[in-house]
Amino acid sequence: LDDRGAIFCWGPNPWNYPELGYGVLDGSWQQVSVGREFSCSLDGEGQVDCWGWYNSQGQTSNAPTGTGWVEVDAGYRGACARHQDGTVECWGDDVVGAVTNTPTTSDFTMVRSARFQNCGIHDDGTVSCWGSDTWGQSSDNPGYGDFVDLDLGSDHVCALRATGRIHCWGLDNDDQVADTPNTK
Repeated sequence: LDDRGAIFCWGPNPWNYPELGYGVLDGSWQQVSVGREFSCSLDGEGQVDCWGWYNSQGQTSNAPTGTGWVEVDAGYRGACARHQDGTVECWGDDVVGAVTNTPTTSDFTMVRSARFQNCGIHDDGTVSCWGSDTWGQSSDNPGYGDFVDLDLGSDHVCALRATGRIHCWGLDNDDQVADTPNTK
């Protein structure tokens, strides 16, 4: 995404599928997010647009309509968007409830999408996760609330507290949870 609002995409595209946007998408884009063989963007009016080859679960065809969207995040086979009213809408693969279990509250300040789970931060700083819970990545989130940022791996979640400390939960097969750096 450049300072004029154009999206530039590159990488292997041996079958000329449109997930790369054919190189450059001109416009007044505000954000871009890349999933597995599909991409989503947010334009200046708050409309979500998704494109790409991989649409087996509705990743590109079931994006929310209308304006007022302020954030979009593409995951493995699905994506989520946050509206200016604080609600979240997710679409794509719902194999483990990553779509149908989306909370209906209107107090989200951030949303992230990953492999088969999604998470968001509420305006009180607490985190909610939904979807896959094989390794506790949806249910083991901390109960206190002072989180300001988060990101999701395939089977684990890490969130940044207002104090600068990092809290991670979920699969810990390579010390991605237990070996969290916390020097503050």
